[in-house]
Amino acid sequence: MLKARDFDLDHGELHFYRPKVDREQRLKISEKTVAVARVYLEKDAPIKGTIWRVGASARDGKESVLAGRLSGPGMSGRTLTRRVAQLGERIGLKGLSAHDCRHYWASQAAKNQTPLPELQDAGGWNSVAMPMRYIEKSQVASVRRRKEQG
Repeated sequence: MLKARDFDLDHGELHFYRPKVDREQRLKISEKTVAVARVYLEKDAPIKGTIWRVGASARDGKESVLAGRLSGPGMSGRTLTRRVAQLGERIGLKGLSAHDCRHYWASQAAKNQTPLPELQDAGGWNSVAMPMRYIEKSQVASVRRRKEQG
């Protein structure tokens, strides 16, 4: 799970370990993300443990839970999954998952013609097979749009 030390805001990077592929990864983050991360890390992130805060529970009151307020430090992976689903429901996306967000990111990156090596590296894939799926789907969708436009 991400910790404050994983953010290198001076260089606009995020460093993290991906156990699924047993790999350390470094990603460039946008200037807007750096700015938001800087504010969050300085003012609201937990001092110890992960940067994620735990969602309000019944003991915090029903209104806090319904509002999606965050309370204590140390959100686990399971809690993060529930939080993504909860936030998705608030905007009308039932069953949203962190993997859905990753899929959307990869699809948009492919649609915006991110070069294959960069997409593979950013996604942390060991082979080109997975990023190629996103690129091929993007190309098919592009051809379909051109045909529809006539």
